[in-house]
Amino acid sequence: MYSSCFIYHRIAKGLSSELAGAAVTSAFSTGKDELILQFEADNKAFQIAVKFADGEMYFRFYDQWRNEGRNAIPQFKPLIGAYVVHVEAYPFDRCFYMEFNNQYKLFFKGYGRMGNVLLYAPDEAIPLSVFRQTHKKDAETLLPKLDSKAELNLGQITDEKTLKKTLPFLSPEQVVFLIKKGFLEQGIAVKSAIWQELLKLGWNGELHQNNDTDPPQLALIPDKTSESIGNGLQGLDLFAKNHLWRFYFIKEKNQRMASLQASIKQYERLEKDNVQKLELLQNRRNYRELGDIILSYAHSIKPGVSNALLTDYYTGNPIRIKLDPKISAAENAEKYYRKAKNEHLEAEKITDNIEKSRKMLAELRLSLEKTEAASAFSGLDITEKAKSANPQQDNKPYKELEILGYTVWLGKNAKSNDQMLKLSAKNDMWLHAREIQGSHVIVRKKHEDIPAAVLQLAANLAAKHSKAKGHGVVPVLVLERKFVVKGKNALPGEVKLLKEHVVDAFPEEAP
Repeated sequence: MYSSCFIYHRIAKGLSSELAGAAVTSAFSTGKDELILQFEADNKAFQIAVKFADGEMYFRFYDQWRNEGRNAIPQFKPLIGAYVVHVEAYPFDRCFYMEFNNQYKLFFKGYGRMGNVLLYAPDEAIPLSVFRQTHKKDAETLLPKLDSKAELNLGQITDEKTLKKTLPFLSPEQVVFLIKKGFLEQGIAVKSAIWQELLKLGWNGELHQNNDTDPPQLALIPDKTSESIGNGLQGLDLFAKNHLWRFYFIKEKNQRMASLQASIKQYERLEKDNVQKLELLQNRRNYRELGDIILSYAHSIKPGVSNALLTDYYTGNPIRIKLDPKISAAENAEKYYRKAKNEHLEAEKITDNIEKSRKMLAELRLSLEKTEAASAFSGLDITEKAKSANPQQDNKPYKELEILGYTVWLGKNAKSNDQMLKLSAKNDMWLHAREIQGSHVIVRKKHEDIPAAVLQLAANLAAKHSKAKGHGVVPVLVLERKFVVKGKNALPGEVKLLKEHVVDAFPEEAP
């Protein structure tokens, strides 16, 4: 369980050691769900990425910086240049704070979906600024008072109900741990010993990752299926990486499956409608025969009528035929003859639509089958286009791939990157590792918006084909091609960005 008072105690303890005397050099966001804080001390850099995802506030810790881009949004400006003097967690609560030499306090509130980061000015009870401004009540949240001597009345706990009421911050696994140890039946001395055993595990024990669930979950109490992931900030960072990686994959996979299932239903409906149209066309009366019948009775059909009941000399049965009252019987017959000329074309068109629907259904069902079986981004029905028999294909300035049905260009070198820009359309998507040398990537746009899963895989591809391909996570720029321009006297491969959006990419998950 990540959102735990024990986890926030560990984070505060680790940061207290890591950030002692460190100055804030940058604080910015690249979106509403990510806050970047950068520190430096003794020429050593340290970066915290606070990510709000899957109903939690997760922390990633890096010693390699993601530089603040032109379009990044500055946050908490009073902290720039200030030094960290103290980091402390609130006892048995899911929050901690940083205090700086200018007496500002940065409060990290990790209450699940209500998680947030708040900045308090000196001697002020309410926040000066709030990161997640959609949580409007946080703008009036009073900075909690730190009671380091908080005591718990363990003696009153005699059953599971009072256990959960007295210790509401415990996770289900921790409640089970106490019950299995006989905590409820023991006297105060034994209760205290068992409680201290749990505190030791929670505050200082090995961190474990439970892989029985997907995404994996953090466990402070090991079981037979969990694996050790170390301790301190390093272990917490590894878990956050693993959990978020799987969370984003599952999210994209589910979105992809939902999209495929919706498309399958749409084409099944189209196929059914066209089959019914073809059956009606095949069973309805031939237009030429109707024209013949009208022409045979033209002398007896009164002008201005909208239909006529006539004898069908093909079957001998009466038949009512629709007429245009504005024209004569002979002209109505001619109208049916004209329709008869196009009747076979209509049947051919409907038959062709049926074949197209069935072909598309076969492709979509195969894609859905592959997507359901996928266990990583690279398995989401990604195929490289077969090489053309045309030798000119090899002369293209880019390598061409297909990702989830979308054409993707991968630049071969700086010169080919420039050629790709000229050949691409303004609404195509352009990707490149941020402030790192690498290949340009272009995703060709269709009529609809490019799905997030396609852009994530393309970002992974850009990260893989950059100088940072050995890193676990690489920041990648993603923006429409129209916001990427060549400046005057720019070197090959150099571009100027009119807009900026950054996503985390994973080279290991590249197609």
